[in-house]
Amino acid sequence: LGVEKTTEWSSDKLDSIIDYRYESRLATVVTINLAPGQLGARIESRLKGGVIVTIDSPRDYREIQAKRRRGIAK
Repeated sequence: LGVEKTTEWSSDKLDSIIDYRYESRLATVVTINLAPGQLGARIESRLKGGVIVTIDSPRDYREIQAKRRRGIAK
């Protein structure tokens, strides 16, 4: 989440999907590139009910892979 083009339809659809999975107690795995608080209150409150794992990486994976392909980095 966080890289899509946001429209009213996509926001409503995302809210419906997250809400359905939350109410049905279904596992949901979400990756985001946003800071906490940028998802919207309703979605964020439902996601906070589960396990949150934060991975803070100072480097861009795509940049590292590109350098490896060019033989610049290991």
